[in-house]
Parts: sequence; C-alpha cells; structure tokens
Amino acid sequence: MTCELWRDQIEPYIDGELASSHDAEVAAHLRTCAECNAFAAEAIHLKRAIATAGRRYEPTPDFRRQIMDSIGARPSRLRLPWLTFAFAAALLVAVTLGVFAWRKHAADTSREIADIHLNTLASANPVDVVSTDMHTVKPWFQGRVPFTFNLPELAGSPYSLDGGRVAYVRGTPCAQLLFNYRLHRISMLIGPANVLGGSNERSLPNGFHIVKFEKNGYSYVTIGDAGVDTLNELSEKMQSAQN
Repeated sequence: MTCELWRDQIEPYIDGELASSHDAEVAAHLRTCAECNAFAAEAIHLKRAIATAGRRYEPTPDFRRQIMDSIGARPSRLRLPWLTFAFAAALLVAVTLGVFAWRKHAADTSREIADIHLNTLASANPVDVVSTDMHTVKPWFQGRVPFTFNLPELAGSPYSLDGGRVAYVRGTPCAQLLFNYRLHRISMLIGPANVLGGSNERSLPNGFHIVKFEKNGYSYVTIGDAGVDTLNELSEKMQSAQN
C-alpha cells in the first residue's frame, strides 16, 4: 500500500474510528514510515490547535455569575404550585448536564493524552532529555514543572527509561516520561489531578490503554498499546517509588 493510501487511514486512526485490525496495521506502518509519521504529527497539532481555540472563548466564572445574578434578581409576581415541579425538572436537567459535561471533560482529556502519546511516537525527537538514568532525568524537570516526583528502579525488569519532556495538557505543564517494554513504547504523564483526572482505567478506540493513579493531588497516567497488565505493572512500580 502506498503512503497516499495510508494517509487516508491516519486521521480516522487518530480519532479512534478504525476497526481494531486496521488500527494495528496503521500503528505498524507509522513505526516504520517517517513521512507518514510527520503527516500524523501535523494532523495531531492541527486538532489540538482547534481544540485550544474552541476553549479560548468559554465564558469566565465571573461572567456566568453576573448572568445568574441578573436572572435571580427579577421579581416574582406570582407563585404557582407548578413552579415547584418546574424547579425540580430544571434541577434534574442541570444535574444531567453536569454529569454529561464531566464525562465529556474526561473523554476530551483522555483523547488529548492519546494525541500527545501518538505525537511522541511519530516524532523524530520524542524526548528532550535522553537518558536511561533516573538520576539524570528527574533533575532535568526541576524548574520546568512546578512539582517533583521519584522514578522507580528498573534494573532487572523488562522496562527501560528512554527519557522525558514537558507536555502540555489543557494548557498545563506536565512531565512526560517515555519507557520501553519489548517492542512497545509507553508514555507516563504526571500532572495535577484536576487536569489529568483521578484514578481509573480505560481502553481507547485507537488501541491504546490508559491506567491512572493519584498521589498527593497529582495524577500519574500511563498510556500505550501494551496490555493493561503491563501498564499496571509499570504504574505500580511508579506508585511504589512515591512512598
């Protein structure tokens, strides 16, 4: 298959719209084709730029408060029993919309994390600090992210550290670590829990799995196409290192 035909599959792959068998084929091609890697990276950058622009014009909390205050300040001329039912219905709608918004936020964040990982895989320079030594990688993040963390000892394990870089999730600087496991590359993002989300485990349509844990207000998000058990094992090593 020529690169032109592969590129017709890349955007559906990024959006998680391909069947699992096609996902694996596109992922394998991206690991070997520099031109399609660059195409995928450009597509991811464009999607993230559009998403960022869409959030730029969200109303501020102060603006929302002013609108609600102006609505609440209107005098009520007549009280009717049905108003109680109307209020209950409105409250139910508000709660439902709140749950939907929370789920959408979590899904959007997972998609953004997946885009970051895919962009890393497609990059010719996936990390800014290249080292397998945790004593080199950890100090590199000092002054680049407003928090600190420990790295696990990986000697004698099937995992190895490639290095790290600063990644931005919803405009917030996070630490991104890149690990190897056999033929798989695994990213771990560390950042505020209110940005990356709390503890959960999920599979994404594009074949990636996400495993999370939370410690002291920060989330540690492990993502890759390796099995969930493999991601959990690496996540548990990282969690033990924070104790």
